Amino acid sequence: MLLEKVNEKLQKSEKARRRMSAARKVLRWDGGASITTFLLENGQVAIASNELKPDIVITASPDDVLGIMQKKLDPMEAYSSGKLKIKASLLDKLLMAELLS
Repeated sequence: MLLEKVNEKLQKSEKARRRMSAARKVLRWDGGASITTFLLENGQVAIASNELKPDIVITASPDDVLGIMQKKLDPMEAYSSGKLKIKASLLDKLLMAELLS
């Protein structure tokens, strides 16, 4: 469901699509019970091999990530409370803010 939401956002937002089209990032999402790796490339997001070295690691429950994407949970509140953890460079954190908001 997360993959569909992210790709839907990229299709609807010209700004997000433009920013993501220049990026090639490996994102690892640790949802607690499962770990999923995504490849962001050419303005699209796809599931990738967990063997790839991640540029970005996000730790958050599936409910919290969907809450952020559905604008039911404020990303800064989730980050400040520890519900959302992002291990990445500052530029990559800004990229994720664009993608998740």
